[in-house]
Amino acid sequence: MSALKIVHRNFAQLFQFVHQLTFYALLYVSAFVSPRARTAATVVALSSQLATCVERVQQEKEPKPRFTPAFRLLWVVLSRFLEGWEDLAQLMKPATVKRWHRAGFLSLPKGPSTLELTFRQDFDG
Repeated sequence: MSALKIVHRNFAQLFQFVHQLTFYALLYVSAFVSPRARTAATVVALSSQLATCVERVQQEKEPKPRFTPAFRLLWVVLSRFLEGWEDLAQLMKPATVKRWHRAGFLSLPKGPSTLELTFRQDFDG
């Protein structure tokens, strides 16, 4: 794969991640701004859709969902700051979110040399 394709793919993935993260942040902030009735109606609407999705996955009519990095980061943050988050996790097990948390710290670069090595391999080879 050419270096330009790799850079393009990485940039596209980064853009998608930032877009989803921004969406989640705006959704979170809007919960504090909107009236309680509207927030409650939104929660009911989203919960009903989620329940249908979970039922279809459990009945194996739909494949298991693939979670984006932004979704995983959102749930790691929720697990740290939201009391009772385990009860809200419907599409994944709480142990999965805990594994994402551990894996996130393990996947961080150890220093600039790791990033430089990856960069050199992508462009030199």
